[in-house]
Amino acid sequence: MTTELIIALLPSIGTALTVWIHLNLEVAKLRVRVDTLEGDSRELKRLLKEVHDMVMDIKIQIAKSGGA
Repeated sequence: MTTELIIALLPSIGTALTVWIHLNLEVAKLRVRVDTLEGDSRELKRLLKEVHDMVMDIKIQIAKSGGA
């Protein structure tokens, strides 16, 4: 390889490396966001199940007391 070729390739290699690093950082950020959203989803499902169970208990109590 000639010196001119090496000098010509250095900016391209540097740019490719910079893009690769930037993309890896973005992917890492997106993974964190997905994990957070999945955690929120699990928490929401748990809370909805809890509310559902409470509503069912109220319905049972109303039925036992001879209400509607």
